[in-house]
Amino acid sequence: MSFRRRVAMRAALVALSLVLIEAVIRVAAFAGYCNIRTFTTTEDMKEITYLGDINPYFGVWHKPNTTVTVATPRGPVTYRSNEHGMRDRPRNTRSTAPERVVVLGDSFVEGSHVEDTERFTDILEKQTGVEFLNFGTSGDFGSVQEWMLYQHLALRFDHTRVCLFLLPANDFKDNDPSRQSMARYRPYLSGKKDSFEVTYPMPFDKRPTRIAGMTGGRKLRNRVYNHWYTLNLMIDRDLSRLLDPMQRKPVLSSYDTYSEQDLERLLFSYGRILELAKPRKVYIFVIPRDQDFISLQTGTFKGRIVADLHSFAKKNPGIEVIDLLPHFIDYAKTQNVMCSRFFLGFDPHWSPLGHHVTADIVLKTLQQDGFKTSFNP
Repeated sequence: MSFRRRVAMRAALVALSLVLIEAVIRVAAFAGYCNIRTFTTTEDMKEITYLGDINPYFGVWHKPNTTVTVATPRGPVTYRSNEHGMRDRPRNTRSTAPERVVVLGDSFVEGSHVEDTERFTDILEKQTGVEFLNFGTSGDFGSVQEWMLYQHLALRFDHTRVCLFLLPANDFKDNDPSRQSMARYRPYLSGKKDSFEVTYPMPFDKRPTRIAGMTGGRKLRNRVYNHWYTLNLMIDRDLSRLLDPMQRKPVLSSYDTYSEQDLERLLFSYGRILELAKPRKVYIFVIPRDQDFISLQTGTFKGRIVADLHSFAKKNPGIEVIDLLPHFIDYAKTQNVMCSRFFLGFDPHWSPLGHHVTADIVLKTLQQDGFKTSFNP
């Protein structure tokens, strides 16, 4: 057999193998055995239809009374905002209820890629009969913005407690102007510790009113990912870690990778929230990501942020710090489930199971602190 013929046959075998693998993966995806991520292919610029930098105090927020449906590998997910711009049901600012909870945070709290009814705030409200007002939002939302949101929006609502969710994986970055686009309208802290001032990169009326899209090359790449399921799975973070031996080495936890300036910005904004909330109690829940579970398993985990928050709480009565990580680990052990099930397979946010576990942790924390549900006798 000639050399050219051998090469042609081998190329044909490789091509046939790829086709068969693609067919098997498509069948598995259709049957729900694997998740195929959907990558955006938006135009270069688009109008703000649901989420954008529209608030003069904290920047990114939802357009009020708006509904959008987004396609996900789990099926379509509907996002609805109320008259206040919250991804929540209609809420009155006034309430005479003995308990009412304000919940602050980013896309984990908002419930990215899950339905309203699957979120921990909705689960808690159904379980207790107590309103859990969800002020979470996507869009690179950090503690400085949470402070501004609490001061200028959430404080309008009668409430008895504040639950604040910290995501170390990106909340420090969200507060750092050097790691954010200066084309975004959002608040930052300038100056030094104990004398920070809130600044904005531009006047509110000069902010972009259209959302920047992506380059043509990135759109083409994303289209390939969307249509070539084999490649789609290969770039999945979990599968890549499994296939790449270099990814098996110990990783640093997001609980430990931040600077002193990062911490100063975080604690300054938390201190302002605490002052505004008095005499209400503030609960800070620390959210782990997949890298934090891996770091714990490989022995590189130190949990620095939890220790720093406990030190902050000792100096500021009225704060309780709860690390979600050990609670998730305990649940995984007692229920014999993989920790990866706490997250969506196609996205790093909580799955419905992650929201259910979070709801249990929040409720137990509040009940230990005298929280009474509407169903208590």
